[in-house]
Amino acid sequence: MALANLPQLDGAVLVDDTARREYSVDIARNLERMPLAVVRPVTAEDVVKTLQYANRQGLKVAIRGQGHSRYGQTLADGGIVLDTSTLDRVTLPNTTCVDAQAGAFWGEVSGTTLAQGLTPPAMGTCPKLSVGGILSAGGFSNSSHVYGAIADTVEELDVVTGVGRFVTCSQQNNRELFQMVLAGMGQCAVIIRARIRLIPAPATVVRQDLYYDDLDSFLADGAHLVMEQGVSAQNFQHLTSRATQRADGRWIFSINVGKFYGRNETPEWVLVPPEMAGQYRLNFQNKSEPVRASFWDYLQREAAKNAADSLSRARNPRREPSLTMFIPLSATKSFVSEILARPAELAGLRDFQLNPFHVRMIQCPLFKFPEEEVAYGVWLYPRNTPIADNAAYHAVMEINRLILDRMRAIGGKSYPPYAPYFSQAEWEQHYGPECWRRLSSAKREYDPNQLLTPAMCMFDGRSGG
Repeated sequence: MALANLPQLDGAVLVDDTARREYSVDIARNLERMPLAVVRPVTAEDVVKTLQYANRQGLKVAIRGQGHSRYGQTLADGGIVLDTSTLDRVTLPNTTCVDAQAGAFWGEVSGTTLAQGLTPPAMGTCPKLSVGGILSAGGFSNSSHVYGAIADTVEELDVVTGVGRFVTCSQQNNRELFQMVLAGMGQCAVIIRARIRLIPAPATVVRQDLYYDDLDSFLADGAHLVMEQGVSAQNFQHLTSRATQRADGRWIFSINVGKFYGRNETPEWVLVPPEMAGQYRLNFQNKSEPVRASFWDYLQREAAKNAADSLSRARNPRREPSLTMFIPLSATKSFVSEILARPAELAGLRDFQLNPFHVRMIQCPLFKFPEEEVAYGVWLYPRNTPIADNAAYHAVMEINRLILDRMRAIGGKSYPPYAPYFSQAEWEQHYGPECWRRLSSAKREYDPNQLLTPAMCMFDGRSGG
């Protein structure tokens, strides 16, 4: 099999069955779409030539960094998968920013910047996610209550639009394209390079768990902490929280708070003093001893778990119909309580992330959150079904439909890489009238033949779930 009349590329073109099968599924194996070919570019010109060729031939193009999407966003049935992992250079043009190509790991970015005592402001917990992938989704971190979305830290992008035109864009130049690429799920352009703002890196991180038996107190304290009231968010630069089921079946909740310390600062060993509960109205029942780590070790804190998950997937492939949603604070208690009361909706989960967000800190227009000031991220992950058990998979997907319907009814929003969309109307509702108008207009201008990221079915009206 070959791509007839494909221009000469510096990178590789893979058309063998083994490669095509490898690129026919994403990490969750929820969908399978066999591509015609895989292109592994090494220059921006390779991407330009590939997209111009795809437009002439009428071929769909999916963009794949590390293939971490859940519902087929990196797949192209009968089309071309553009594997951007080969675009992986990371450079420091100065002390205020880092230039990272789309295929670079976030771990590589942080390793390069930390060597100079610098860091991007918002760093996630998976160092093997690609820069392009997380910026296309929007990206959040345990410091988003301070620094906003990961996409909010981007100063400039080099992209190739769906028609194969190389463009440099920012808030100052080609602003509309810039804003429609960040968190735009790869609908308008392929990210080649991102220029990301840097700040001085902490030297040490001290973290501590606060424990709750009561969902009301847990939710109130999480909201209080992210809203910079009393205990300033600048004092706790790290916040994450979980729901965990005990052996006796009861659910408990925890908030992990953390402070960052510079090289000339002395870390505190009493992170949350006893008087804080009264002074700042925190209502935890118990707390752990503080844990101290270097900033590098802090960034790598989930590396062992992620590696174990990857090995487990290789040894025991399964489908992962997981969900991530953002729920307005006013509805979080009832929404979460309903999930906890229905074991089928948990699909075997005995713990999950339940993180507070200060919504106004998220500036990226396409990264959608509920309208309230505080929202909770409900991360139902990983929910697994055996790879060959189609009945079990479709049962969980039907449950997903019901959960997502409840979510939309209370003004919630899903995180697109981790949630299925079943119709174009659901995409329109997700973005809202103004953002949908802008994104649709950008799609018509920059990808008029609707080649990019086809499996999401955002604009063709077909079901993607």
